[in-house]
Amino acid sequence: SISFHIWLLILNIPHLPSSPVEYSTEISESASIGSFVGMVTAYSLSSVVYEIKDGNIGDVFAINPNSGVIVSQKALDFETLPVYTLTVQGTNMAGLSTNATVLIHLRDENDNIPIFMQSEYTGLISESASVNSVVLTDKNVPLVIRATDADKESNAFV
Repeated sequence: SISFHIWLLILNIPHLPSSPVEYSTEISESASIGSFVGMVTAYSLSSVVYEIKDGNIGDVFAINPNSGVIVSQKALDFETLPVYTLTVQGTNMAGLSTNATVLIHLRDENDNIPIFMQSEYTGLISESASVNSVVLTDKNVPLVIRATDADKESNAFV
């Protein structure tokens, strides 16, 4: 499992890291709803409550307010949004809080079918043409059948 850590020590003044806390994780776009994404842990002398404050577009992720475990709560789609940038806040019983940025990268899966650019293609060839002859259109240019795929990189090969 992946563990993210936000340090929050409560004395009189919270002691926070000098640089922003940022973490990165990856999950497949085909992961089922309820899949584990990561866990944020804040340390304090009192209990900590966790909340996603920003970046949860479409409420795709949920965080357990007591444990800091982040899970998916809706279907993921790389082609719609490949990266989420969540701001997670940990707040202790004294009301002091700290934030961390959690980058969630979706891993593209080959989940889109190819789509032809047109519904019908017409080609002409003589019945006496030799094997491997070029099929032509009615405009006397080679017939090219084209399709696209919404996936990326090797998942988009047609």
